[in-house]
Amino acid sequence: MAGIGFRLRALLSEDTVASTMKAYLIGAVVSSGPWLITFIVLAALNFLQLGHIGFNNMILFQGILLYIFAFTLIIVGIFQMPVTRYVADLIYKQDLERIVPVFVGAVLTIGSVLLLVSGVAVFRFTGWDFPLQVVSVGTFVMVGLIWVAMIFMSATKDFMAILRAFIVGGIVGIVGGWGLGNLYFVPGYLMGFLLGQSVIFTMLCFRIFEEFPVDGDFDFSFLSYIVKLPYLMLAGWLYQLSIWVDKFVFWFSKEGKVVSHFIYASPIYDYPFFLAYVTIIPALAIFLVRTETHFYDHYRAFYACLSQKRSYRSLEAEKTALIASVTRSIFHLIRRQGFITILVILLAPHLVGILKLDWVQLGVLRIVTLALFLQVLFQVQLTLLMYFEWHRFAAFLTALFVVVNGVGTWLSLKAGLAYYGYGYFVAAFLVLMIGFPVLFSRLHRLDEITLMGTDG
Repeated sequence: MAGIGFRLRALLSEDTVASTMKAYLIGAVVSSGPWLITFIVLAALNFLQLGHIGFNNMILFQGILLYIFAFTLIIVGIFQMPVTRYVADLIYKQDLERIVPVFVGAVLTIGSVLLLVSGVAVFRFTGWDFPLQVVSVGTFVMVGLIWVAMIFMSATKDFMAILRAFIVGGIVGIVGGWGLGNLYFVPGYLMGFLLGQSVIFTMLCFRIFEEFPVDGDFDFSFLSYIVKLPYLMLAGWLYQLSIWVDKFVFWFSKEGKVVSHFIYASPIYDYPFFLAYVTIIPALAIFLVRTETHFYDHYRAFYACLSQKRSYRSLEAEKTALIASVTRSIFHLIRRQGFITILVILLAPHLVGILKLDWVQLGVLRIVTLALFLQVLFQVQLTLLMYFEWHRFAAFLTALFVVVNGVGTWLSLKAGLAYYGYGYFVAAFLVLMIGFPVLFSRLHRLDEITLMGTDG
């Protein structure tokens, strides 16, 4: 995403309120597009009388979408980092004519896995009517393919194409969901959402095919990177799992409720958590527009110094500048997002009334808002580790996050309502406390680590 970030950063250089707002708004859509559009579509459909289908059907519709996002992220997470690295290597080697065949290969491979998993789950383990089964599988596959397309869209650096796709797709999802939902209830709402997602995917595909020359039909060679870089694959997959493991624990606990067959939910935890997720969209935009791009400038300068075989003093100077850039960027993010997080925590009692939450969810909303702030910092940490190819340590941290989040969430359920959400918070806090000291220690030894060819 650094390439898109550079183009957005150019808007900031105009130094006007309008250009700054435009840069961060686009950054929010690019970094959180699927989440943001889904949130807007659900809110709009709710406003347009989604409730007329009945409370149970409304919960089923929301539960299906929640499962779709959870399991597409986890499944695509297996492939995400290897595909991203493979595409980055193609761009570095200027082998651009292979990008489209790799995209087609990734769509065929990952799409097949998504279709198989969702098909077995839905047709084998639910008793839903056939139309709902079909549209659920179709939505599952389409959302997963959008995650895949976003990997390749970052290579186009065309943030306006991404923005247009999500705006048009969002409008189609709202209009289609409202129109079809009035006729066919849950299958209709889901079909409208699927139409919107299909428009997004189609527009992204057109832009990818338009950007890169085509040489061949499809290319599956990206799969070799799963074997070649196993810790990279593990880090990407475990990171996605770490985000969802606490929800799984809640869904299948005493606080979980059966929505339909294997669809579970835990309203006391789910609603405040996903409302809190909206609060970190600014941080994700800041990371895209400022943090990663500033770091990347110095990252390239350091390795250019190495490749040009400049003096050791020059190398030390570039290393010092890189460390300073990382430090400044992290503190910039902490200040900006920290203000938003503290504001939400202080205003939480008022938000409970406005958002029609139960008062018992107030404590959950506060702690998960803080936990998600820490998660953003963990994402920054992981991104930096990936840049320097410290995959093993990244995989260790994400595995630790999964275990501590899962076990901590289970213990919080045992401890009672006052502790709900603390499993996620403790897990995020722990990986930061372990990860950042090691990261900065390695950065201070970056010249030694690079020249000796070690993993730190």
